Amino acid sequence: MVTFMAFVRRQADGSCTVEFPDLPGCVAVAAHPEHAGALAGDELARYLAALTQFGEPIPKPSSNAQLAHDPRRGNAELVAFGIDPRLLGLAHALTYHTL
Repeated sequence: MVTFMAFVRRQADGSCTVEFPDLPGCVAVAAHPEHAGALAGDELARYLAALTQFGEPIPKPSSNAQLAHDPRRGNAELVAFGIDPRLLGLAHALTYHTL
């Protein structure tokens, strides 16, 4: 199991943006906060599956402690997404939880 941290930003209109700072371009946007985690998890799984399909290594994720004071975080909430890379493409290998 590998855990990637995400920045979750709630917008004034109620929508959410989820960004994985260790994975450039791996972002999900949801109209409702309750959908943000699921959409972000799907995007994370697709992103990592694409890396492995093209023979690229999965980057080592930053820790909660490393990202807690990252200037890119701003006022975003940190959320942990755990994924088993061995199951990419075979099953939904994702779990996530707020910190």
